Amino acid sequence: MLGPVANLVFAVVVTLLASLMLRRNVGKRNRAVAVGFLIAVALVSFFGFRVVDRALYWRDRSHLEETPAPWMTLGYVGRSWRVPPPELARALGVEPMAVRGLTISEIARARGVPDSVILAELTARLASERPAAPGAE
Repeated sequence: MLGPVANLVFAVVVTLLASLMLRRNVGKRNRAVAVGFLIAVALVSFFGFRVVDRALYWRDRSHLEETPAPWMTLGYVGRSWRVPPPELARALGVEPMAVRGLTISEIARARGVPDSVILAELTARLASERPAAPGAE
């Protein structure tokens, strides 16, 4: 993902280009309409860029079924494995809303256990999601 700075820069550039185009064609009577249009352009640019950026990030197969790491949040692991994050939180024995946005390392610290314990629990839960390999019993 390119990040919020690139997102903001894109929205500002698109809005500035739109304002330059409008500057020549808008009289004083239509200034409020032009300002409203520019605000709409800025919002659409900002959120549109964000959607496309995230879609391209998760389309990359290297981000699917990533091995959990301490820096990841349960939301990231959930998206990577296509498992709802609240299910992962319950598998770890924690309240889903209490750990929202926390990394695995922060969850381990809050529970007073090493990262490896949380990672092992999470890996075991995710292994149950993975379909069995063909021919394996």
